[in-house]
Amino acid sequence: MGINSSVVIGVILSVLLVPKTNAEGITAKAEKTIYPEEAKLLGHQGTAVVKVTVLTDGTLESATIHVSSRSKILDQAALETVKSWKFGPAIDKEGRPVDSSGGVKVTFYKDDPETFHLKTCSDVNIDVKYFKNTFPELRIEKMYLNSLAMILTWPKDQNAKRVMHVARAFSPSFSKSLADCEAHPEEKFLDLLIQNIDSFLLPSQDTLVK
Repeated sequence: MGINSSVVIGVILSVLLVPKTNAEGITAKAEKTIYPEEAKLLGHQGTAVVKVTVLTDGTLESATIHVSSRSKILDQAALETVKSWKFGPAIDKEGRPVDSSGGVKVTFYKDDPETFHLKTCSDVNIDVKYFKNTFPELRIEKMYLNSLAMILTWPKDQNAKRVMHVARAFSPSFSKSLADCEAHPEEKFLDLLIQNIDSFLLPSQDTLVK
């Protein structure tokens, strides 16, 4: 049982709501998106879980932070976002609306795949610093930056030989690109990454970008 809605806000917002009652899922309609510019500029990214209680008439009785994103700005944005939605009540087995509570998972990622090629190393440096300070227990590869960069640099033609080489080259190339960004904040991160992947490959191998 879960919420009957999945939406995208800011860049990415995923939603999951599991009622505590033995009922059909609560519904939710996203009315607006909230990802503060201040949070983006500071590199704040992460996930908050908002506990909500929805009454039989669809009224949102309460919304509180159940699991923090570790950013006060994002926690507040998650609350404001969820409070802007229109909810429908959970329905029991007899078809009657019932009060229900559950958790809404709100994930904020600032980078848009459509404009990622414009992202500067200066911006990457901010994101990396925030991630390391906020999530010291996690490896840098756990950043959304890593996942998105891998998707955008993956060979489009799916040539088996090239895919194998890029798969081998990506991790060390990503690490080198982060180091390069510290020395060259004015550079475009994706350009550096592609150059490093191509440099990692042997001269006889195909380059990433044709």
